[in-house]
Amino acid sequence: MTRRFQDIWKDQGKAAEGNAARFGAMQTLDYLIGEKLDEYASSTTTRPEFARELPRFLAEVRGISSRYDIAAYFEAP
Repeated sequence: MTRRFQDIWKDQGKAAEGNAARFGAMQTLDYLIGEKLDEYASSTTTRPEFARELPRFLAEVRGISSRYDIAAYFEAP
């Protein structure tokens, strides 16, 4: 049985949320944005279900991290 995309990213979001306190905001965002968002965005060209769920994934990232942490992530060298 294949897991649905939204089930996968929700699980990853929960894991990242739990790890934020343990590893810090930047490592959490590196996982969510630097790794997962990149993978999902790349897959949208061939996987329409990824394209449909991408806005929800982004909302999850915004719910886990503050806008200040997200801005700092993109400003970091």
